[in-house]
Amino acid sequence: MITSIEETKKATTKLLNIKDELELIDLLKEFFSYEYKQLFEDTLDEKIRIAKEKYWKDYDIRKYSIFLFKFEIKNRYGIEIYYDWLDVLKVIVFYENILNLINPEDNRNDTKNDEISKHKIMYNLFKELVSGNVCSIANHKDALKALKLEDLKQDDFDKDVDNFKMMHDFFARRILEAYLQPFIDRFLTFI
Repeated sequence: MITSIEETKKATTKLLNIKDELELIDLLKEFFSYEYKQLFEDTLDEKIRIAKEKYWKDYDIRKYSIFLFKFEIKNRYGIEIYYDWLDVLKVIVFYENILNLINPEDNRNDTKNDEISKHKIMYNLFKELVSGNVCSIANHKDALKALKLEDLKQDDFDKDVDNFKMMHDFFARRILEAYLQPFIDRFLTFI
């Protein structure tokens, strides 16, 4: 659990430098072992240690933990990831676990907190786009306005289900690349 600005900076820096999913598990264990305690249960580690000794001596336990993490984000946040998409996992960890308002009692932080709130609104749209459900654009008017997509129609997303959710995926990737990831990079100088 992150309790200070210094820990927030440290976790964000480590998150930005992650090159594979196994490193992401290390970050979760270091900073968020309480939030994701089911991934790091001692009994689970013991069972896997025994299986490893008997069957797979070179097996990396983090591979199983990443499988459990993907299952957990589907259950906890409604996000479905069907393929390895490290950038999505990093964004989820950042927006769900790292990003919080900066000392809201101090009026000097109002501008920063407004920007954080705007990015959380964008993240909520992203989250619905990568969920297993049809995106309800009525719930995301502020995000669509920021994207200059006020004229987008619900019908476009309703029809997308028959089309392998290509529109959902297109907008999710666009939001990820244009808004969410750049904010993570900028966040370190921001706080």
